Amino acid sequence: MLGIGLAPFHAYRNRVPIAFPVGFSWDRTLFDFDIEQVGGRYCAAVEPRNLVDPAIWSGLALHVDGAAGDDGNSGLGVEDGDFANAKRTIHAAFAAGNATGAAYRVLVKAGNYAEAAFTRNGNEEPSQPVAVIGWGGALRYRAGPFSVAWSAANGTFMANESSVRRVFRCDVLTDEGLYTELSEAPDVASCAATMNSWVHDGALLHVNVGG
Repeated sequence: MLGIGLAPFHAYRNRVPIAFPVGFSWDRTLFDFDIEQVGGRYCAAVEPRNLVDPAIWSGLALHVDGAAGDDGNSGLGVEDGDFANAKRTIHAAFAAGNATGAAYRVLVKAGNYAEAAFTRNGNEEPSQPVAVIGWGGALRYRAGPFSVAWSAANGTFMANESSVRRVFRCDVLTDEGLYTELSEAPDVASCAATMNSWVHDGALLHVNVGG
């Protein structure tokens, strides 16, 4: 004998449709989806790929490898993920994709990319629908250099960086698993006296991480 127990499933018992807010500018003809409240959560039945122009997936695929690529290469591959002829910078891929006059996608190999590698400091922006997709691991974006020379003096570490606006500790994570942001001090003396703080002194960046 086979016995089956039935009970209401909470997630499907309490699904409540949510109306789109008045003034919410969304093209529901091109990308339609519904929002539901399930208990204390809000859910949307939509895949990320559905939120971009469908022509992106049939358009040109340009590959970028920040370590081994060359902007003189075509960026094209035999298939998605073929980085044999990859470009080195994302802005070079944008330029090549824009030149087609159609939607395209940029496949970026895992690695470290400086701010200027993306849009050449705002000089090479996408002019066509585009998706930028990380490929094969973590894609790290950074404003400023990846290698900074530090020196220790008077209770802080110093570096010649004048355009920093936020400083994070990557060795200490928050409860959410994010890098811990340091607080900006009013002056060098305060920074030296306050762990996990930073301050500018002219062209010098001072950081105090307690060691």
